[in-house]
Amino acid sequence: MQQVETISKDGLFRGYQALTVLTAVLLIVQPILIGQFFYNDPDYLDLHGIVANVIFLSVVAQTVVCFLGRSKWGFTTVIWNLVLVALATAQIGLGYSAEDSSASAEIHMPLGVFMFGLGLIVAMLAFFDIKRQR
Repeated sequence: MQQVETISKDGLFRGYQALTVLTAVLLIVQPILIGQFFYNDPDYLDLHGIVANVIFLSVVAQTVVCFLGRSKWGFTTVIWNLVLVALATAQIGLGYSAEDSSASAEIHMPLGVFMFGLGLIVAMLAFFDIKRQR
């Protein structure tokens, strides 16, 4: 029984790590897509919105998996993931309202940069066993 529990926890930890890397990569792709929209092709705006929704789903999934594996990373990492969920939610709302309001766009862009940095930090933390290092 112990071996099955260890294997399932290892799968949970690897899944969380994969989700954080996926989120970080998608957060890198987002500014590239909006740059393509501004300078090349207006169709990239739709793709930018689709990737934003995928980021939201990825962040929610990684938060759930992090909560289930909180024994490895600690509850602080769950809090960081919850912050990322809140920021992704705000970012999507600001992105859709930016079509009508330049004030939303003024917040949307720097918040995206902040999310990118936070996403990278969360991805790096996923590869450290924080509780064991204390």
